[in-house]
Amino acid sequence: MSGFFNCGDNKLKSLLGCPKTIGGYFNCSHNKLKSLLGCPKTIGGYFNCNDNNLKSLLGCPKTIGGYFDCRYNNLTSLVGSPETVGGDFSCSYNNLTSLDGALKRSVVLSFVQKIS
Repeated sequence: MSGFFNCGDNKLKSLLGCPKTIGGYFNCSHNKLKSLLGCPKTIGGYFNCNDNNLKSLLGCPKTIGGYFDCRYNNLTSLVGSPETVGGDFSCSYNNLTSLDGALKRSVVLSFVQKIS
């Protein structure tokens, strides 16, 4: 698919059936996802999966052309994260106890956590 795919703000529990390649951005934020299995393999633009119930990034695309936003989930590590991100990598507001699995290449990494 050459354009963008926006399935955000629904009650999705699965990404099975999604297109395998997205030329533009992919937004699946604000759903009830616990897994990224079924997610596109390649995304040309940004990828937003924030505000779900993700416990793992397994199934995440390996290549993202723009920024990657996985904030506000229940992640404890970055295992399964993309190998290449063309923009920011934002994973704040999770339950990270380890940076294991952090991507190999990104323009900017953002690990800022909320300070109470």
